[in-house]
This record gives sequence, C-alpha cells and structure tokens, in this order.
Amino acid sequence: MKKIYSIICALCIVHCALLKAQTECSTIAEVKALANDAQCVYTGTATTTYYDGYNGVVMQDETGAILLQSSYLSEANATTVKAGMEITNVVGTFQQASTSYMTNIKVKKADIASIEIKKEGVSVAPQVVAFEDYMANIDKYEGMSVRFENVNIRQIAGTTINEIYSLTSDAKLTVSFTNAPGVVVPARADLEGFLSADYSGKIFRVGSAASFVAYAYNTINNIKVGVTVVSDREYELLDTFAVSNVISFADYKVVYIQEEDSRRNYALRVVLSADADVEIGDMITGLCGKFEPYMKGANQKSATLTQSATKSVMVVASGAQSRVLSNYIYTLTDNDMQNAYMYDATLISFSGGVVVDNGNGAYSYVVEDENGQGRKEISLRVANVDDLSAYVGKECPVQGVLDVAATYPESAITLILRSTADFLESNVQFTSVKELIEAGEPAGTSVTYELVNPVLVTYKFSKGESDNSLKSYYAIVQDETEGIVLSLGSEDMANVAVGDSITGVKGVYSNMRGLTTDILDVNTELHSLVGVKNSGNAIVPLEVTFEQLFADKSEYSNRVVVVRGVKNNNVVHDNSDGSKWTESYFTQGDVRMDYTVDADGKPYFTYYDNMDITGVVDDRVIGSYYSVWALSQAHIVNLDGGVAVDDVSVGHFAIYPNPTLGVVYFDNELTDVVVYDVAGRRVYAQSVAERMVDLSELGAGTYVLTAWLDGESVVVKVMITE
Repeated sequence: MKKIYSIICALCIVHCALLKAQTECSTIAEVKALANDAQCVYTGTATTTYYDGYNGVVMQDETGAILLQSSYLSEANATTVKAGMEITNVVGTFQQASTSYMTNIKVKKADIASIEIKKEGVSVAPQVVAFEDYMANIDKYEGMSVRFENVNIRQIAGTTINEIYSLTSDAKLTVSFTNAPGVVVPARADLEGFLSADYSGKIFRVGSAASFVAYAYNTINNIKVGVTVVSDREYELLDTFAVSNVISFADYKVVYIQEEDSRRNYALRVVLSADADVEIGDMITGLCGKFEPYMKGANQKSATLTQSATKSVMVVASGAQSRVLSNYIYTLTDNDMQNAYMYDATLISFSGGVVVDNGNGAYSYVVEDENGQGRKEISLRVANVDDLSAYVGKECPVQGVLDVAATYPESAITLILRSTADFLESNVQFTSVKELIEAGEPAGTSVTYELVNPVLVTYKFSKGESDNSLKSYYAIVQDETEGIVLSLGSEDMANVAVGDSITGVKGVYSNMRGLTTDILDVNTELHSLVGVKNSGNAIVPLEVTFEQLFADKSEYSNRVVVVRGVKNNNVVHDNSDGSKWTESYFTQGDVRMDYTVDADGKPYFTYYDNMDITGVVDDRVIGSYYSVWALSQAHIVNLDGGVAVDDVSVGHFAIYPNPTLGVVYFDNELTDVVVYDVAGRRVYAQSVAERMVDLSELGAGTYVLTAWLDGESVVVKVMITE
C-alpha cells in the first residue's frame, strides 16, 4: 500500500508540474504569440464558428481565430463541444500552421471534457471583405469568419479543384465546399467561410450549405441541380448554348437551348421577348433572369428561365447542329411519366410510331406495342404550325424537344417538332461514305442509312471470343471518299471477302459520340441485302505520314494507307515492385504513334527497326489506339533485311506439304483465304471453307497465306517450288 501511495503522489507531483508549465492566455492573439509546441490554456471567451473537416472546430474572439485540432471535435464526432458555442478553459498544445493544419491548439481527447461551455446557439457576424484586400493581407484573416460579395469562381483546368479569382488582378485562392456537401459550385456568388489549410496550401473553406448565395452558373446542368426553389433572384448562365427549337407567340418566344458533353445532353426552356432575334441553330449567350426549377410530382412542369427585360441575349454564331438523343417512348410514359424530367427540354427522337388525329386540332404520336410495353402515346406539336392533318396516319420516326406541361400546359408532356421536316424517313440513301458520315447520327435506331454505290471491302476481323461475351464480326469498307466500319453482329457474312466490291450496304449509323470511329451497324437481318458486285479488286493504299494521319482523323480513319520509314520502339520500364513493363510504339520522324499489344505484352505482328507498313487506319475498334493496323504480315516490309514475309511463322493450324509444288492441305476448314506475294500484292483469294488450296498457277517463290479459322485471323508462310 505504501508503494502504491508513493506512485500516486509522484504522479500528482508530475501533473502539478505540467499544470505550472502551461501558459495562460486570455486572447487568441496571445496563444498565437507562443512558441511552437508550447503548452497552453485559453482562459478568455471565444465563439466556435465552423468545422474544419475532420480537423476539428474553429473558435474566434475579438483578436483572431484558431483551430481546436482534434478529430473528436469534428462535425462527425462532436459531442459536447460544437460549432455555435461560447467556450473557455481550452487546454492543449499550440502548433503553428503546417501543410496539414491551420494554426491550432492540439486538444487531447481527455482534455475535451474540461472545456467550459458558457452559452449555446451563438454566432459571429462575418466580416465583409473585398477579395483583393483579403488576398493582400491574407495571414491576418486566418480562421476568421469573413464574407465575400459577388466573387467569381472557376474550376482549375484539368482538375476538380475550384478557385476564387479576381477579374481585375492576379489574385486567386483555392475554395473548398467540403462543409457544404451536395452544393453545386456556382460561377459567381456571395461566400461566407474561413481561411484554412490543407496539403495544397491555403484554402478558403465555405462554412456550410447556407453560407453562400449564388448569382451565376456556367452550365444548364449546374443551374438545374443547384437552384431548387423559386425566388425573385435573377441568375446568369455564362456558357454559350445552341438553340434547338423556337416557338413564337404574340407576346413572347419560347426558346429551347442545349449543351452537350461526351455522355448526354442538357437542355433548358427559356422565355424571351417577342422581338428577340433568335433562330434554330444560333449559338447564344447572355442569359439572365428568374429561374423556375423543374416541378416534380403530379403537377410536374419543365424548368424555365425567363429572361430579364433589362438584359439582352447575344447571338455569337449560327448554323449549330444540336445532337439528338434517341429514346423509347415507354421511358417517358411509364409510371405516370414521372421520369420525363430526365429529358426535359432535350432534343430527342422516337421511332416506329404513327401520327394520330385526336380532334379539335390536337395530335399525338402513338406506338402500339413497342418492346411488349403496350400502347404508348405522347402529345405531338410542330413549332408555329397548327394543321398536321397531312401527316395523320404517317408511320415514321419523329424528333423534337420534350416539353413538360409548360409551353402547352394542356398536355402532360409534348414532343415539339421544329418543323415538318422532323417527320423523318425510315431509310436515308447516300451516294458516298463521306456523305453518310457528314449527315451525322440518325434520329432513332429504326432509321437506316443506305449506301447506293458500291464500296470495297479492305479488312475483316472479329472480337470478343471469351466465355463472357459473344463474338462480334466486323468488316471495314471504303470508297474514293472515306472509310467506315461495318458491325455485322454475331454472324459473319461468309459470302463477302476482302477485295470484294459490295452493294446493298444498309444499317444504323453511329459515331459513338466521338469516343471512337464511325460505325454502320448492319445487323443479321440486313446481311441478305448485301451483294458482291465483283471480287479480287486491288486495294490501293494512300501514301501518308503519321503527321497527316493525326492532323485529319476524319479523312483517313478506316482507309487503307501506306506509311514508310516507320521505326519500332520498345522501351523497358521498371515497376515499383521490381517487375518490368515494355512500352511499344511507332515513330516516323518526330511523330509517335502507339500500337496495340496482346495480354502478354506481345505485338500482333512482327515489326522491324525500319519498315513500311500497309494497313487500315484503325480508330480504337480493332485495337486500343488510333493507329495503323497492318492488313497482314506480308504488308510489313523490313527495309533493312528484305520483306516481312520471310519472318512469318506458322499460324494456329497445320499446312502440308510445305514447301509444295502448288497444292497445300490444312488440318482445319479455312475461310476467306488470301495469298500475298513478297511485294504485298494479293495473288489468290477464295471465300469458301476448304481444307486445301491449289496455288500451282503461281510462280515459285515465298508467299504469305492469310485466312480465318474459327473467327480468328491466321497467317502462315508458304514456299512454292518448281
């Protein structure tokens, strides 16, 4: 017992010594004057103002502000001490500002209980400071509650970080909305918060979701998500938008605007004065007015911006083409049309329906049983056209903007066509590949594009032979204007071979929203329309450089080219775990072009230090990069040691005899057999599945035989002797 008593006494002595070592400070300014790591106790009265993420809570008195650094004082973990309290008797260790924290008192968990709470439900009125003045004296304001009025906010290019910036100076400061989760960052606003710090340096942290007032947004999506209540405030939209539809009334105009990203469209209904000089295809800016958010529920209604009478819309360009989204009608009419908000004011299309006269000048678009969904109906109007009787009974795709009980409030939802030209034909014919591509994506998946002139098949391939996906077949075709990929679906067109000139090509066009190349989806039902006009046509490549290919992708994608003097580069890199990986790419002069390798990091062809390559310009359909994909191994010429044909190895099948006097046999049935000589010229072709070929008409020499086996391209060297 004596021993225990002695230990307790010793601990008490140590504790008393520690208490004596603490410096009492009656103001935050006195605390900040201490040496780093000094023990202190704040005895003045301060108000807790904001949470600093998980770092703790900020307190402020008349002399300054400081962070009470403890994760147990964060908003997520706060129990007794919270923001909005008057407190005293704060015990901890003073720490100067670092890359992780603003200037702070580090508070141990055990010392939180000693903090005395004098009053709750209090606040500090933020000091209104001009942003330029704030930045000129920034250290003075650390942690202090301040308010900026009408400051500009932008996203730093190439990042997800936002910053406040000045229009009249170089002043800028990173701004964080972590204390305001779910807030859509505006383009201009009043902001209330405090200066904190994180790994990137000084940062202005907005106090809460209630700590800012927005005046402007950049995008349609931002204002639609960011403004959720009706008010008398006017908002600006700063971006430039394409006009997709215009409906004129006696006293006003309804204008539908649209912006696009890589994944979807965003659109908005705008009300302008009757004399506003705005037309479909104009690019406009200067939008500013009262905003009504989308009204959901039983009385749903389109979002609308009504332009201020004192502000003018400016037309900055004309001739813009708004992208059309294709949608099944049932996506709008199921569940009492409650998901119409997803397509509010957007230019969309429907396919496979018929125009119906409902009487009294009302019309609708009806789909009787699309995808087994039963009868679906949507109200139909044409901008500035009342009489649609000439189109009643017409079965066709249509396209227009979707209005939800706003422009025509008598209808729950209305598809407003821009003109009678939006009653579309089911099949559109083109004389060239270039003309087809320039027409853009069709209005709907039922609209087909047809090439009325022959095109040349230059390459065939398949993808997706795995347990988790179906094999898909493709053919690349071209004419004298451009090239395009034909997506053939899960069945190959065995009657069509490389070198064939084919007709009757029809399908649904897509450019994959710019994510990859131009594709014409020729489904299995359309295969029978394709006919072979003639076979064995020479594929004459365009001689180009890498520089030309990158400068004009639309000109060369999916066309056969030859590039000369290409270098093969393989650079070995070290991983952090000690393993290695190889970076493989072509160069021609100073221009680099990546090429695709297999799962083991091996090229699909044998490449050389110095070579000419004849191949199709692939934009991420065959391989993973925009690159030149060789037509065969024989189309890669080794400029330093003969032609590539001499290095072709036996493919995934047996061939015998080899060398041969002319007739060779296979151990499997091959299709689309093509033979090339050492100059890369095609000297033999057959499409019928066979186990032999007769090459006796060819002269003695070395050849490359390419064919298809179970959907895979195979290559083998054949030697013919006399």
